[in-house]
Amino acid sequence: MHEDLTSIVALDTFIANIDRSNENLLYLKEQDRFYGIDQTRSLHYPIAHHCYERIKQAKNNGYLTKCPQNILECLTEYKKKLQTLYDTFSNETMHQMIDHLIPYVADNTLENVGLQEAIQCLKNNFEDNRKYVLNII
Repeated sequence: MHEDLTSIVALDTFIANIDRSNENLLYLKEQDRFYGIDQTRSLHYPIAHHCYERIKQAKNNGYLTKCPQNILECLTEYKKKLQTLYDTFSNETMHQMIDHLIPYVADNTLENVGLQEAIQCLKNNFEDNRKYVLNII
C-alpha cells in the first residue's frame, strides 16, 4: 500500500472525516503522491470507535491471523501515525483550534444554541476518538 494512503487514513480518523471517497482522493503520477481533499464532514462522528469495532471484529473472527503480512504492516503503520497525531495535538490544543475558528462562522453569537451544541459535539467527538485510538490494533 502506498505510504500516503496510510497517512490520509490516519488523518481522516484523527479528524473524524467520514466522507473520504475516490472523488476527494487525488493521485499525481509525476510525484507518485496521493492527496486527500475535502474535510468538510470532519469531527461530526466518533469514527475511531467505528474503526476500533471493525478491527476488533476482524480480530475476533480470526481474520488478522490469516491476512497477508503487508496488511498487518499497514495497520501497524496506521496506528503509529495516529499515535503521532495524538501525541502532537492534545485535547486542549484541539479545543483552542476549534474555538479559534468560531469567529469565521456566520451567526457566531453565544445566543446561537445550535452553534454552541455543534462546538461541544466537535470537542466531545475529538475526545471520544482519542479514547479508542490506542486500542485500534
